Amino acid sequence: MVRGAARVALALLTAGLIIPQKAELYHVIASSRNFYGVLSVVSVDQENYLALRYGNIIHGFQYRDPQRAHLATGYYGPASGANMVIRTWPQHPARVGLVGMGVGTLAALAQPGDVFRFYEINPDVYKMSSGEHPYFTYLQDSRGQIQVVLGDARLSLEEEAERGDLQKFDILVLDAFSSDAIPMHLLTREAFAVYQEHLRGPASVIAVHISNQTLDLRPVLAGISQDFGFHARRVNPLLPNGPFSQSDWILLSRDSASLTGNEIAQHSEPFPAATRPIFWTDDYCGLLHVLRWQN
Repeated sequence: MVRGAARVALALLTAGLIIPQKAELYHVIASSRNFYGVLSVVSVDQENYLALRYGNIIHGFQYRDPQRAHLATGYYGPASGANMVIRTWPQHPARVGLVGMGVGTLAALAQPGDVFRFYEINPDVYKMSSGEHPYFTYLQDSRGQIQVVLGDARLSLEEEAERGDLQKFDILVLDAFSSDAIPMHLLTREAFAVYQEHLRGPASVIAVHISNQTLDLRPVLAGISQDFGFHARRVNPLLPNGPFSQSDWILLSRDSASLTGNEIAQHSEPFPAATRPIFWTDDYCGLLHVLRWQN
């Protein structure tokens, strides 16, 4: 049961895909407000793309022209950890779980027969990518089978496990930590025990997106790696180009062979290396130990 960690105060941050253009070059074409805040669909006409904005943070974008509409953009470009793991996965059909939807960008990587199962807490996020005329079409255009579970991802996964509905994920992507709030209950020892139940086997990979300008989540993942005996690699491309953004990913697996394929090995480094682990549980998550102190 989610206890203390689920009630921890929200941690403010400034990380994310900030729209690089000046305000006069984009405009809001749709918006919604609910318990989770205000979402806006923004049109950047000069570059011909739509973006999903929450506050000043962009949760993904998609080009409007057919030639580029299927590109995995932003944090999910070819050099990102999640993209590399999914794109180079050796066996298909594959089952991929994704905690956090954004605009559904990673659905662009699904192959025929694959199942991509998204867990999204904010129903308005899903509405922007669904219906007869969605603003973002990654889900609609995907070659794989798309499933969407609305609600808190951890609670949903716990309920599935309790009724024996284990998902047998080959890859589980955790991408809920670069927004205006950090759902710390998704990074505790107890949370990863739930995730582990839903993996297909030792070769499965958990890909954790930790890009964040305010919090350094590497020590938390170092603690998880130590707790669960995971092999781990860090993928942090230094020079993104094209419609891509700097991203920081930690890849975890019980089988080191899942993390040593040529492409991953060439573009990653051993983790945790010199990172000193800290341990988050449902009863204790210490923010002071992961704050990035600014001069």
